[in-house]
Amino acid sequence: MQEATGGMVSSESSPGANATSSFDPISGGNACARVNDVGITGGLVYDLPNPDMGGYTVLGSPTIIADITVTGVASDSMLVARLLDIAPNGTEQLIARGAYRPDASGVQVFQMHPIAHFVHDDHHLQLELVGHENPTHRKSNVSYMLSISDIDLRVPVAERPNNMEIKKPVEKLLPAGLVATDMANVAVPTLPAIGLLALLGGLTLVQRRQRHKMVE
Repeated sequence: MQEATGGMVSSESSPGANATSSFDPISGGNACARVNDVGITGGLVYDLPNPDMGGYTVLGSPTIIADITVTGVASDSMLVARLLDIAPNGTEQLIARGAYRPDASGVQVFQMHPIAHFVHDDHHLQLELVGHENPTHRKSNVSYMLSISDIDLRVPVAERPNNMEIKKPVEKLLPAGLVATDMANVAVPTLPAIGLLALLGGLTLVQRRQRHKMVE
């Protein structure tokens, strides 16, 4: 999902008392809870299209890339991202969340918690950007405003690209100053010869004991 317009997120914005209490990992008590999808004041909400026929499986950490500017003290600010599964009857289920303390300004990258969740073809995903998620993510002691634009939400899925909703994997994008280390370039350690011999010897010993037991 790409959204150039963006908007403002207030420190006072939250998903609402019912949604925050139901989805809190301690007080909620039900990881698969569903509540009515209600509007949010002072935050940003984006609805993704319904999946193609057959649905898809979200697998990994949803990533957000956006141009963020903080009005106020950046070190006291917070941006909470929530990814929800919206059912045809209008109820929502929280499937991923992430809290981020942004820099004062610039293009910034952060991820939500990794998940594995199947989205049915009559459901759709919804992205919420709010200022707090009390009690899970406590509200800041100070007020601030976040100006967010050029939002790019990247949702990893298990299925192969289909030239429709599921696109080819895009190039990695990391925050400035960080370098990615591809697993393909990491040497795979080999099992020492003594360890391999000990393993084979142990298997042989087990086989001999089994034969001896059968003879008895």
